[in-house]
Amino acid sequence: MVLLLTAFSSLGQSQEKTQGKQGDAATQQKPAQKLPIPLPVKIISDKSTTEARERREAETSQREKDDLVAQQGMNAATQAMNKATQDMAFYSKLSTIFVGIGTVLLIWTLWLTWGANKAAVGAVDATREVGQAQLRAYLRAEVTSGTIEINKPVIFNVAIENYGATPANNVSVASCLVVRNKDWSWDDESTPSGKAPNHTIHPRDKYWSILDIENNPPLGEKHYEAIKSGVMCIFGLADISYVDVFGTFRKTVFCIEFSGSECFNTGNPRVAWVGNKST
Repeated sequence: MVLLLTAFSSLGQSQEKTQGKQGDAATQQKPAQKLPIPLPVKIISDKSTTEARERREAETSQREKDDLVAQQGMNAATQAMNKATQDMAFYSKLSTIFVGIGTVLLIWTLWLTWGANKAAVGAVDATREVGQAQLRAYLRAEVTSGTIEINKPVIFNVAIENYGATPANNVSVASCLVVRNKDWSWDDESTPSGKAPNHTIHPRDKYWSILDIENNPPLGEKHYEAIKSGVMCIFGLADISYVDVFGTFRKTVFCIEFSGSECFNTGNPRVAWVGNKST
């Protein structure tokens, strides 16, 4: 028994030596490992730390989402503002066009209004002129009688009548007679000055005046025969001025001629072809 135990012990020791030699040989054959060697580490944290980390991660994720939403909103707002700016520019152009058209139409309307007002004023003026023409005073002169004899002054009696509807105020009459050759004209001689100022002639009334030669020289026989034969002529002019009831200054110029057998036969002068006028 003792022998068996001793044998088994020797056998075990020899096996251990053999294994030890093999282990040393294997150790010598394997290359040396480099340090440090990474080893998996499991960190075990408590529950409160985990919840705080999760909250931070959740808050960070939420902020990122909110930032993304805000950026998207800003982008949408920028696009909307850009579109609104373009729309405003378009409508501004339309407004400018419409304002221009409105301005042209306004000018056209003002021009038409001005034309209508001008026409209305013209119509009023025409109506007033027609009314004044119907109501104003009108003076005319007429030779009623006269004296043409040898060795006597030549005189024509003239009646100045108002055939208008209102009085003629401040009537002034200037008249004269001259004996001249047949081709003579009043343009060659100064016209007489007025007489009888501030006289008033009412409608259908008459004012009497005379046409005579200055200083009333007697008519000589030679001039008498020349007038009768038509070689010379008696020229008469009555310059009548007055103011009507509308305050307008008026003038009537009345010119007559007396020469030739016709005038001597009728005893009346004829109205001259030139020089007569009325305002």
